[in-house]
Amino acid sequence: MADEPNNLRQKMLDSLNSPIIKCLDSKGITLDKLADKLIEELDATNVKQFQYEGHVVEADPLIAWDIRQKARQDAHKLRGDYPAEKKHISLEGSIQSIPLDEEGQAKLEAAKELIRERAKKVE
Repeated sequence: MADEPNNLRQKMLDSLNSPIIKCLDSKGITLDKLADKLIEELDATNVKQFQYEGHVVEADPLIAWDIRQKARQDAHKLRGDYPAEKKHISLEGSIQSIPLDEEGQAKLEAAKELIRERAKKVE
């Protein structure tokens, strides 16, 4: 278990090399750009335009509460401030199972053992 932080670190680094991250980065959608856009959204305003006596008149900028709230929620989710969402799925009928090969079975057993060890630490 002492190696677990290193494994987590490696998984995080590996995720940065995922095809979707590479594609987004190549199109200029970098983490820095997303953070900058999030900051803009947290300070979002709307300017309303009206017609008065045949002229277009702009009102003073108004706070765009809906945009700010969605940006704040996104920021909290990205930071991991919310608990993980739980999904409950119920199925009717039968489910076809696909047998695992030896390697898949070994990985499954290793994952089960890791979960058991973590559960013991929580108790």
